[in-house]
Order: sequence, then structure tokens, then C-alpha cells
Amino acid sequence: MDEIREAEEYIRQADGFTHEADEQVARLKAIEVFGRGIVDNEHCPLCDSKLSVATPSIESMRKAMIKIQNNVTHAREERPQINEYLTSLSVERSYIGQQLNVAQQRLESLITDQENVSRLRDLHVHAARIAGRISLFLESVKAVDVNSTLQNEIEKISLLVKDLNEQLEAEQVEDILESILNVIGAKMTEKAKYLELEHAFNSRYRLDAKKLTVIADSPDRPIAMDRMGSGENWLGCHIITLLSLHEYFLEKARPVPHFLILDQPSQVYFPSKQHYLSLDDSTNNLAKAGADVIAVSRLFNLLFDTVTNMNSQLQIIVIEHANLDDDKFQDALVEEPWTDELALIPKDWL
Repeated sequence: MDEIREAEEYIRQADGFTHEADEQVARLKAIEVFGRGIVDNEHCPLCDSKLSVATPSIESMRKAMIKIQNNVTHAREERPQINEYLTSLSVERSYIGQQLNVAQQRLESLITDQENVSRLRDLHVHAARIAGRISLFLESVKAVDVNSTLQNEIEKISLLVKDLNEQLEAEQVEDILESILNVIGAKMTEKAKYLELEHAFNSRYRLDAKKLTVIADSPDRPIAMDRMGSGENWLGCHIITLLSLHEYFLEKARPVPHFLILDQPSQVYFPSKQHYLSLDDSTNNLAKAGADVIAVSRLFNLLFDTVTNMNSQLQIIVIEHANLDDDKFQDALVEEPWTDELALIPKDWL
């Protein structure tokens, strides 16, 4: 790169010299109008007046012009050689650049190989450590007698596992699951009618276990929950599914905790969240806030009826802002509604 810059600088200076020399030659060519016989340099060649300062002779100026022309000619003769030299440097630079790219690729490949070797070495060390632990365990374990009670138990259990696996073939498992979902779907449909959900009276509700959503099978087509519209329907789909699942778990004595926590389920029955938050937890404020009091009552009656039908084996905890003027609802309150100065943090603490 330094050599290329020097060659380019040389060309630039040579071009500058040639340009200036051409200008100088053009000026000196004016002496040719006087011919070669004039050698007096003390008188003006035009008016023949005596000059105070002698001018250079025409011959000396002609020699200077010839010398400059020779220098220009020499400089121009060197230009092709300089261009050829500059071209060879550019080719060499391109070749070196290609070699550099190859070297960088090789370097990156070597670094990758080194990292792979390092990981492989770590794996070998890890495998050796595990093999050592296994060897230590095998050296310390005691072999069980072929005729021991433990060996007989293992054989019995192995036969039992084999028998159960044969019973639970894939098709049979699918049939059992479909039967369970049908039972749960019947419970869901009954509760959907109680809540008067959309499509409840001309469709059958069910839980789609693969897509984890609620489907209403209408006479024309299946309708997924996200296509039913309104928060009331979405809440209802969740409620009937959760209650039906808990009922089935209790009926079959499955190891599922027997409680359900719901946070502010009545909020969807208000015109807006602002109306809902405007409640002061008093029993006469639901209608003023624009709530669908009948729908809210249906929701809580469904919760009460489900707990009653399960012989109180299912506990439902509801965190709620609304307060119904209903004996069952009031008896189920675990503390007085938070109104006026009654709140999570007592006022006297402040």
C-alpha cells in the first residue's frame, strides 16, 4: 500500500511538472518571431531603445525552452513504465488480499476445531467421572439371591406391569378418554343451560382436550369458545368446565385438591370496569352500577348448588367486590364487606 501511494504521488507530481513545463514552453516560444540572428540584448528588439537592464539573449532562452521540452518528453516517456509498475502493485495487492482471506478462513476453522476438541475433552472427563461412580456403586452393591423374597416380588410386579400395559393399549386409552370427556360434557351442557349461555339450548357443550378449549356442538357446526363473543360467555365456559372437572374428580376419588379460587367473577356482568369499581360493597348498589343482577345471582347460585351436590367436599373461595342481598350469599361471607373505614389496612394504622 505504501508503494502504491508513493507511485501515485510520483504520477501526480510528474503531471504537475509536465503541466507547468508546457506552460513555460508556450511562453518561451514567443522568441521564435525574432529568428536566430539577433544577439543584442542591450536594446529593445521592438523600439531599439537602450535597456536599463539587459535581457537574456534569444539563444539562451531558446536553449532553456529546448531543455524544458526535453524534460517534458522524458517525463512523458516514463509515464507508461510508472503505470505498468502501478498496475503490477495493484495485482500484487489483490493477490495478497486473497491470501489474507484464505488465512483468516483457516484461522476460523482452527478456532472452531479447537473449541470442538475442548468440548469433546470435557465430555470424556464427564464420562470418566460417571463411569467411576458406576464402578464404585457396582463394587459396593450386594447381589440378591436368586431365591430371595425380593427377587420373587420383582418378578410378580413385572408380570403385573406387563399385564397392565397390555390392557392399556393406545386405542383403549383413547376410548376411555373419549368416554370421560362425554361424561364431563354432559355436566357442562347442564350448567350452560342454567347460566343461559349462548347456544346452550340448541347445542351440546364439551371440552376439547387437544386444543384446550370449550366447544359448543350446534346442529350446523362446532362453535369454539373464542367465536361465541362477550366476556359473559367466556366466563361461563370457564366456570362450567372447572366445576364439571371437579365434580368428576370427586366422583372418581382422583388425587386433585378439592378447592377452587375465583377472583371477581361478577365483573363481566357490569357495563364497564369503572362501573364495577364504583361499588361500595353494599347490597343495594348492584343495580345502580348497571349490573345484570339476575345473571350475577345465577352465577353464585350455580356455585352454591355445586358445593351442596358434592356434600361440601368441594370448597370454592371467591374474592368479590359485588355484594348480593341473598341469605346464602350473606351467610357465606367470611368477613364483613370492606366499606367506609374497613379495609385491608386499618385506618388507625395510618
